[in-house]
Formats: sequence, C-alpha cells, structure tokens
Amino acid sequence: MAGGFIFEDKRIREKIKDISLSNDIEFNESQRDRVEENLETIKDVFAIKENITSKCTLSFDLKDTESGAKPTNIQVKSCPNKELFLAGSIENLQRWLYSNVKKIAQKKGSSTTGLEVTFNYSF
Repeated sequence: MAGGFIFEDKRIREKIKDISLSNDIEFNESQRDRVEENLETIKDVFAIKENITSKCTLSFDLKDTESGAKPTNIQVKSCPNKELFLAGSIENLQRWLYSNVKKIAQKKGSSTTGLEVTFNYSF
C-alpha cells in the first residue's frame, strides 16, 4: 500500500482495493490516478461507503515549546477500526497548541499530564 501503511485486516485491504477501482466513484481519469496514489483518500472513501464509525481515545502530556505547549507522550487508550482512524487522530492531536505549561498549572485543578481526548468519526 502507498505510504508504507499496512492494513492488518485482510477484509479491509480487499475492500479498499475494490473501492479504489470501482466504477461507482465518479472521478475523471487524472483524479482517479491521484486517488490510487493517495491512501488517505482511499481510506476516507472506504469509511464513508461502508458507514464505518469510530471513537479514538488518546492520552497525552503537554510539553512547552517556543510557541506554546504541544501534546507529547501520546498513547492510544482505544481506537476501533484503527487501520482507518488512528493515524489521523494522532496527526490531528499533534497539531494542537496550548498555553504554556506554567500558565496551565496555575489554574486550580488543571493538569498538564495524563490528559485525554476522543476523536469521533461518523459519516
């Protein structure tokens, strides 16, 4: 598969192959070529077509950077259908930027470790 992403579930691999080549997806020829090369697009089409949902829960800590606090030590708590949703969940979390750790720690009851977030996927 493109990008070195390996699907653990053979059923998912086969369905993605079928979707990427199917005639019921309306792409012109150049778009079709790009879709074949773009695994993320194929995964999204698969999830939508098969009505697959997921809730990926990640835990993380915050670490200060020059621009603010960023998620670090990201751990997977749960992620059904991880072949489709885990990488995107981690990538999205890594984009988040918070106030610096010292500022967060000053707020009563606020923590900068052991935080959790859940990404809900429903099409």
